[in-house]
Amino acid sequence: MGYNVEEIQEICIAGIKTITDNSEGVTLIPQTWERFFSENILDRIKNKVPESGIYAVYTEYESDENGKYAFVIGTRVTTPDLSVGISAVVIPAGKYAVFTAVSR
Repeated sequence: MGYNVEEIQEICIAGIKTITDNSEGVTLIPQTWERFFSENILDRIKNKVPESGIYAVYTEYESDENGKYAFVIGTRVTTPDLSVGISAVVIPAGKYAVFTAVSR
């Protein structure tokens, strides 16, 4: 899987969030993916941007590679509706490394 550096406009991602670090992330990140699909989280997200896909965002870094960070799985929304269990993260406009995965 490669990546592209892309200039993006500000976007908002709504979904579920896990706080983890690199030692716990090996377990918690796959569990978060499992929860996202088994609980049909995508269907519970309101104000979705049509056909925007699923995003996984690493954000809220506490410090260096040993610190805590947030992992959010969700989709683009026009306006966040923070229903029970739904979190949102705003990705400011700028240049980002974008990794794309294709489901088979």
